[in-house]
Amino acid sequence: MKTKSDLNLVLTYACDFSCKHCICNSGPFRKEVMSYEKAVNYLDTAASVLDLASIGYTGGEPFTVYPLLKELMYYANRKYGLPAGVVTNCGWCKSPQTATQKIEELIACGLRSIVVSLDSFHLEFVRLESIKNVVDAALKYNLQITVNTVVTRNVQISKNDAKNLLSISDDLIESGQVTFKEFGPLRTGRAKRVLDPEEYIDTTDETHFNGNCPFIINTPAIAPDGSVYSCCCFGDATKEPEQLIGYCGNSNTTPLHDILVAMDNNLLFNILKTNGPYAILKALQKNNPNLTTRGRYLTNCDVCIELYHNKEVKKALQAFLKSLSSEDRKEAKICSK
Repeated sequence: MKTKSDLNLVLTYACDFSCKHCICNSGPFRKEVMSYEKAVNYLDTAASVLDLASIGYTGGEPFTVYPLLKELMYYANRKYGLPAGVVTNCGWCKSPQTATQKIEELIACGLRSIVVSLDSFHLEFVRLESIKNVVDAALKYNLQITVNTVVTRNVQISKNDAKNLLSISDDLIESGQVTFKEFGPLRTGRAKRVLDPEEYIDTTDETHFNGNCPFIINTPAIAPDGSVYSCCCFGDATKEPEQLIGYCGNSNTTPLHDILVAMDNNLLFNILKTNGPYAILKALQKNNPNLTTRGRYLTNCDVCIELYHNKEVKKALQAFLKSLSSEDRKEAKICSK
């Protein structure tokens, strides 16, 4: 395979928070944890099949299984020279000293980037000082930092607020060391159950969601139950995993090697990669003028929710894929439809 990949390991669904927007239904009540042995097998197999650029560790909250996190980072970095990234809510950080200690330990194991969240949802559970301590420690050691801010119509914090709350200078942003991202929650998991539909920010402005997907195939993810997905925004793999975005198979029943090879050759994934989900949705609407859709979206991921979770749309999608010509299949094109 020639595609550069950033493999994501969902180490656990356990989390010390139960944020309203969580697509994975993570929380203190969750017990699922990926075993070290299986994770090492995933790393070895992925390294033999994919052209890996890095390994991302996420959850849940990966710091709830800190020894596992550290051991896997060390293994992947020592054996394959792969840098690591981690996504964290920073709830584990009780002091600047704690932040410095853990960041130092993980850097020695290959940590090169960190993603934190600063928004109204997370601040229900974590102190701002904890997030700032982690960011300051990451800056001290020149890690790449991404600050995610989830927004709805009713929240009080935007990505500009996050920048000010963390006292991040424009120079750090311009240099690329710190990146601020703002996006809405996905309509899946706890967010779908808990959030009022009126809270979602969406639009008919196609510039927000019309384009190819840079994540599909390039950011595969493996869940604690062994389910494999072609991107990292699939949701909670414990309930009907085969119905979720980008499902590729389960490594407990099919060799991971075969799953990854099939993922790279999957027609739908390659069309999403080349054309994007909205181009597919428009093609479906052209073939099915009475197709019922929301019509308002925010991101590519939001349109993918429509493709995978709207039963009427999903049925039309399956028929559409079968109708593609051999040439369209070969080139992963849909323009002829």
